[in-house]
Amino acid sequence: MKGSTMYLIAYKEKDGNDFMGQPYILGDFNNFDECKENAQQLVRDGYCYVTVFECEDPAPEEISWNYVKSNQVDS
Repeated sequence: MKGSTMYLIAYKEKDGNDFMGQPYILGDFNNFDECKENAQQLVRDGYCYVTVFECEDPAPEEISWNYVKSNQVDS
């Protein structure tokens, strides 16, 4: 059975570091607007490369920057 769509945020730390080449991931939002608000807050707080993307629930065990880019949601 196909899962529902969820929205997540990929980002790098304020100093530009990520997690061993992979993005840090925040949330599993069911609501795009809520996810977008959280992403905007991360940007205001100084985090880098903040990107909203979508995937099917459950999310893949490992999420790469390529996966994020190919599933990016334009706000």
